[in-house]
Amino acid sequence: MTHGLPRFAFLVVLFLLAAPPVDAAREPRRVTSATSVIGAWKESQHLYVKGDVGVTDAQLEDLEAWLTEEAPRWTVVLMSDAEGERYVDAEGTTFRDIDAALHALGKGLSNRTGFGALKNPRTKAPDGTVLLISLAERRLSYFASETKDERRLGEDRWAGSLDSRAVEAMRNGGRLIDAVKNTVDSIETQLRAALDREEVERTRRIEALRTNLVALQKELPGLEERRASVFRSAIPPGLPAAAVDLDGAGKTLLQALALLTPPEKADLAKATSLYDGLRADLEGLRAAMESRRLASDRLKVLEAALESLPGHRYAGFAKPQLEALDTAVENANAAVRDMSPSHRDALVAAESARVKVAEALTSAEKDERRLREIDEVLKALEALPTAEAVQDVLSRARAAQQKARETFESRSQLHRFAMDESEEALRRAERETQKAQKARRMRDTGATAGGAGLLLAGVLARRRRNASRRTAIEQHERFRTVVDEKTQALFDLLERTHLVAGKSRDDIARRFEGLTRERGQQLASNVDELFLLVTAAARVLHRAEDLLAGSGPLNGLGAHLGTSRYEKVTELLRDAPIVFHPDEGVEGVLRGPRSHAQRLIGDVKSYQPFSLSFLDLLEAFNSHAERGLTLVDALESVPQVALDAVNALETFCARLRSLTPGVEVLRVKQVVALVVPSLESLVAAARPLLAKDPMAAVEGPLTEGGRRLEDAEALVAVMESAVGQVAPAVERAGAALVKAGLSRRWLEDALAARGEATEKVAKALLEAPVGDSVATLAQSFTALAGQAAETSDLVKLAARAQDELGRAQKETASAREALGHELDKPASALLNEPESNPTDRHSVGANMLATGREALAEGRLETAREALDAVLARVDEVRVIIASSREARKTFASRRDACREEARRLETRVADGTVLLESLLKRYRPTALRLRPEDPVHPEANGTVQDNLTEVGRHRLDAASKLKAAELAFAEARLLASADLLGQVERLHALMHARLMEVEEKARRLQAAEEHNAGVLLAARGLLAACTADVSDARVMRSTVKARDAAQGLLQAAVQTTESRPADPFAAGEKLAAACLSLEQVRQSVARDRALHAQAQDGLASAERAVSAADVWIRQAANDGIADSRATVVAVNALLSLGKDLSKAQAEFGKPHGDWASVDTLAGRIASDAARRTADLRGELRSAEQAANAIHGAAELVREAGSWRGRPGGSYLDEARRSLDRGLYVEAEQAAGKASRAASDAIVEAEEERRREEARSRESSWSSSSSSSSSSWSSSSSSSSSSSDSGFSSSSYGGGSSGSGSGFGSSSW
Repeated sequence: MTHGLPRFAFLVVLFLLAAPPVDAAREPRRVTSATSVIGAWKESQHLYVKGDVGVTDAQLEDLEAWLTEEAPRWTVVLMSDAEGERYVDAEGTTFRDIDAALHALGKGLSNRTGFGALKNPRTKAPDGTVLLISLAERRLSYFASETKDERRLGEDRWAGSLDSRAVEAMRNGGRLIDAVKNTVDSIETQLRAALDREEVERTRRIEALRTNLVALQKELPGLEERRASVFRSAIPPGLPAAAVDLDGAGKTLLQALALLTPPEKADLAKATSLYDGLRADLEGLRAAMESRRLASDRLKVLEAALESLPGHRYAGFAKPQLEALDTAVENANAAVRDMSPSHRDALVAAESARVKVAEALTSAEKDERRLREIDEVLKALEALPTAEAVQDVLSRARAAQQKARETFESRSQLHRFAMDESEEALRRAERETQKAQKARRMRDTGATAGGAGLLLAGVLARRRRNASRRTAIEQHERFRTVVDEKTQALFDLLERTHLVAGKSRDDIARRFEGLTRERGQQLASNVDELFLLVTAAARVLHRAEDLLAGSGPLNGLGAHLGTSRYEKVTELLRDAPIVFHPDEGVEGVLRGPRSHAQRLIGDVKSYQPFSLSFLDLLEAFNSHAERGLTLVDALESVPQVALDAVNALETFCARLRSLTPGVEVLRVKQVVALVVPSLESLVAAARPLLAKDPMAAVEGPLTEGGRRLEDAEALVAVMESAVGQVAPAVERAGAALVKAGLSRRWLEDALAARGEATEKVAKALLEAPVGDSVATLAQSFTALAGQAAETSDLVKLAARAQDELGRAQKETASAREALGHELDKPASALLNEPESNPTDRHSVGANMLATGREALAEGRLETAREALDAVLARVDEVRVIIASSREARKTFASRRDACREEARRLETRVADGTVLLESLLKRYRPTALRLRPEDPVHPEANGTVQDNLTEVGRHRLDAASKLKAAELAFAEARLLASADLLGQVERLHALMHARLMEVEEKARRLQAAEEHNAGVLLAARGLLAACTADVSDARVMRSTVKARDAAQGLLQAAVQTTESRPADPFAAGEKLAAACLSLEQVRQSVARDRALHAQAQDGLASAERAVSAADVWIRQAANDGIADSRATVVAVNALLSLGKDLSKAQAEFGKPHGDWASVDTLAGRIASDAARRTADLRGELRSAEQAANAIHGAAELVREAGSWRGRPGGSYLDEARRSLDRGLYVEAEQAAGKASRAASDAIVEAEEERRREEARSRESSWSSSSSSSSSSWSSSSSSSSSSSDSGFSSSSYGGGSSGSGSGFGSSSW
């Protein structure tokens, strides 16, 4: 015994180690609620069931087993309903019913269980998935994992897409098991296909990365050689580490390649990171080498300038600048050699120093030109007649000029000061000469007045001359700057020409051949022509300078007073045509030499002197300069461009030769054999030209080579993809077809056809661009890869369909044996029911399998998939038939006994229901027995319970008949038919219960309605009494009293309906409700009537106040003594009428039960009309008063004017009074105004006449006493004064208070 224990323990440990970590569940887990799944969840359990979902336990067990095998990361929850579900999440939010189930599984399952740890073995990402089906709510819910979300299989694609299999199954017979299986299988199949595609894409990326790494590995030796030739031993300090240590870069490449092997374990992300970093480092190396090349080119230009500039004729003037240039070039050379970070700044500094040298040389050239100009001006001044008078000044100016010339020729640094002194001496000489000329002119004229006139004319002329001179000088200086800059730039272009082409035509001919020699000669000719054009422009500027300087005495005078030569300068430098001598070469540059035909038949006009404006000359220079820059740029870059193009073609040819050929049908060798020789022939044609004629190489074979290279690279990418990805996929698919006993010929033909297409594209590539053809070819290979992958999937699907079909046949035979044994019948007698025979499904499945395999062997993939899916569907149908038959045999006895027991219980309920229905028929009308909208809904109800017992009896007979038929079918081994018949019996029993339940519910509702009606009737009678008391109030209107009477009639009719027998409590209740509603409306009308009564009372008071206010104005109109206007009469009559209307309204208001709304409306109208009419009357009275005042004032003026003469304005006054008598106030006031104006005019005229008379009297007295003595004059004067004081003394107009105070009466309108 002691020896047996250790052995037993060892066996136990061994068993535990060998056992799997999680035991798979064998049956579904029953739960009381969906929320309880969280506590019950286990990794080994996949199916959870709440309530009766209409599926047998055996089917549920099979579903659990299937999920364990086919969908181990799925959790399926099947619910009969979601009623009573409750879930509170982490935030405290409460959810109920179906929402509670969804939130519990969506939140709690991931957070509180190990569900979130379920991983997909291929992606290692979370892959837990939940499917929930609730039958009562007809709800299909789906919770997807990260793995499915990332592959477009998430919740967002559930409705209308992923749920289609489940919806189809549930709509076609409520096939719950099929809904689960078909959905899970469809999603898992799509997931596997997506993962397969990802693997294909990953393989493609691995191969592409491997190709790039190998290409980079092959490029490293060439990079190392180029780096050594460019940098030698001086490696720039700023290069990346990989660019410095190319051996280390090679090791990194090997490491990245190692990370890609084997492909299934390749670390693609790390390898890609290594490749990207290495590629960036090597790009830095290439950029550094290119930067070194460009810097070297710039340095060569600087060194050439440093070599040529010291030999310039004016180099002595630029010694400091040349020394600075030498130092800057030396520094730049060292910086470029070491490629220090500051090498660009050093080059810029050296180029700036070169520009300063050029500026110094240009300045010296200008100084020499100015010395010549000073000499010419002095000669002109010495030739003037006034030279003797200013001989001393001219001698000093000549001495200063000679000193400046000596210092210039000795290249002394003091020559600038000597130049300034010479300029100043020349200005003094010009001023003294002008003074001498002026003095001589003054002597010659001798006329002071003429001198003054000439001086004025001279001042004006001087002003015009200054403006014209300023314009000419500014324009000349501007164009001088332009020409100087172009000259300096032309020298730079000449230096570049010497570097890239040669210093002479012979040098160009020695260095180059063919097209490059031709372009070099063109560049040299272009530069020569530019020098001719710039020289011609300089001559034009010299002519302009001569015009500005002038010569001779008249020119001197013109320089001070005239504008003509300055205007000539302006025209010369703008649009004036300039004639160029043939020797100047401008015509030859711009027109070219005359042809033989032109010389032979040219007319006289063609021999006219060649002319061109200065602006056109500069434009011609710009055009030639642009062509020259284009040529020199091309010649500078063409050697490197040609070399790079040759290297690219050779590198690509080497790559093509090392290309993996793959399978023969892809024609890789043939394509290489076509493309490589064609490219090599172009290289062979170009390479001899690189040394002497690179331009011909670039524009000839290398241009075609670049085009072929671009197309060939695209074609090679397609071939590499075909060799590395498409061909292996096709091989795998073909092997799968052969293994399955199917032909792979169509795949091989498709691959061969694409190989032939590749060869055709390669042939076409040699003749013309083939970019579109390559793109089409790439698409065809991609499509073939997709077909190959799909073929592999379909081969697996065909194998699975064949296996499933075989298993289904075995399951059918086994089921027949088992069922035959259980029923004691031969196996052949089982599972042979019409429309449910598994053998028929087997035959259809076998035919579809054959069709699918045939289509797969011919490449008709869509047809194959449809056929194979149909095979699996028939297999599922077979299994459903077998499961249903087993369930039918298993449950027949219990279901039959339950139906018999239910039939006995129904007999008792039918007896009780008969008694109840008969009592209902006696007590109530047929209308009361009808089903109403508020009654509970039962299946197959016909709208009344009156014939329910008849229906129950018919259902009893039908159920008994079908029960016997079910027993007979079971005895004959027709299991599915027996189950269907038992189901019909159960449904008939359910209908019988529903009909009996309707009778019982109707009885309860009738009793409740009667009790309710009694209470409503009592309340209605109390409400009627209250309404009767309310309507006795005089303030209640007649319409409300009538409404009370109508409501009383409704209540009486409702009482009659309630008390009648047989009764209809429902109809009586509706009438009672209508009567109560009418009585309630009466009570509301009473309150409304009382409010209207109060409102009408207020309205009448307001109207009375308005009418009373109008009485004051009516009395004023009657007592003002002025005839009333028509508007006044209308207003007064309307106000009197409104008073009568008010009296009537007040009388109506005093009566009981009146129409207060009408009274209130009438009172409002009276008040508003009274206010409006009162306003009209008030306005008319004001107009009458104004007219009367105007007539009174006019009458005063007419009376005053009548004391002078006649009765001026009297007719207008009479017209005004007549208008006032007729009540025409406006016309009366207008006529009074006319009368006032006429009287006033007469008064003014009379006053004027009186003043004229007084003046005549004074003149007469003055005339009669003019010969008298002073005393007589004084007396006469006194007498005249007395006469004047007494004339017309009785009245005056226009003076004193009388004239100003009584002219017109004050009025306002």
